[in-house]
Order: sequence, then C-alpha cells, then structure tokens
Amino acid sequence: MESERKRGKVRELLMHLRRYLITGFVVMLPLVVTIWVMVNLFSFIDRLPKRIPGQPFAGIPGVGVVIFFAVIILVGLFATNIIGKRMISYAEKIMKRIPLANKIYGAVQEISNAFLGSKRSIFNTVVLIEYPRKGVYSLGFVTSVAKGEVQHKTAQHVVGVFVPTTPNPTSGLLVFVPEEELRYLHMSPEDGLKLVISGGVFTPAFEGESAPPKELDKGA
Repeated sequence: MESERKRGKVRELLMHLRRYLITGFVVMLPLVVTIWVMVNLFSFIDRLPKRIPGQPFAGIPGVGVVIFFAVIILVGLFATNIIGKRMISYAEKIMKRIPLANKIYGAVQEISNAFLGSKRSIFNTVVLIEYPRKGVYSLGFVTSVAKGEVQHKTAQHVVGVFVPTTPNPTSGLLVFVPEEELRYLHMSPEDGLKLVISGGVFTPAFEGESAPPKELDKGA
C-alpha cells in the first residue's frame, strides 16, 4: 500500500511537471519567436548602410534602422506631390510592360494596397460560414464583394471570404459565399486571428448583443 501511494504521488508529480512544461512552452514560444524575428530584422536593416564603401556609419548602432525609415518617409513625401505622382505613374507604366516583372509588381501592388491602402477593407470583418458542409462552421475574414465574372456567374450576391488554417493563418483558401449566409461576429480581426492561431484555445471576450457586429460595407 505504501509503495502504491508513493507511485501515485510520483505520477501526480510527473503530471504536474508535464502541465507546467507545456504551459511554459506555450507562454515562452511566441515571446522567443517574436524577439528572434525582431532582432534579426533589426540587425539586417542596420547592417545595410554599414556596407557602403568607406564605412562612414561603422560603429553607430541603430543608424541603419533610422536611415531605412527616413528613406521610406522621404519616398512617401515625394509620392504625395504632383511631380512625384507623375514620375511614379510613369515608372509603373514601364514596369507593367516588362514580362514577368509586371506580374510580380502587379501582385505585390494589389496586396499592399489591400492591407495598407487608405481604402483597405481586407480582414476588417470576422464572420462564420458553414464550411466545409452544412452544420459545420469555419471562421473567416471578409476580403471583398465579388465583382466581374465571379459575380456575374453566380445566381446570388456573393462575398469573398478568406478561411485561414490553424496554426498558420497566412495560408488558407478563398471561398465565395452568398452574403445572406454570412454570420457576422462582434470580435475584432486581431481576436479572430488569435482564435485561429491558438486552435480555439483562446476565447475572445463577448458581452452579448450590446453592440451590433460590423457588417460589410457594400460600397467597398
């Protein structure tokens, strides 16, 4: 009996240690990965100006990051005036005439405008859709109102919804769903992404029907 109690205590201790180990791993992993990515990104950007012949910025920590953001600000300032707009428009026309380069440039331009443009609407609305079958729900993000041939070929008014995968929300699939079948959620896009990444472990706070969910802007 005494040996069985000891074995039971050992098993209980091992279970606690296992739980602590998993919890510690879950807490530490995103922190370590975030720090690692930020440090490497900072180091990469910071090293760029130090490769200039003569190394005028050698020994100055952080100068690369400062120069990097200064260049971005100057480009943005230049792009907002009349001369800059004309030159950028001319450069875009040249890029769109270059085989292969035009495809890459066009795709990156569309993505950057969708995520960073002044009229961005992508991922602003979190919804539930019945997918992959009726009675089973998937979390999705409204990307756009379908236009062109996609809308013309469908009997109902459909909306583009991106359904991300767990735990990597950068991959997923695009589905077109009739707008009346969308179930709009109150949660923010950030909470929606956390829910996807955590595999459902993270539960966003919900205060009932006090505020209506943000529905799709049909003028988008």
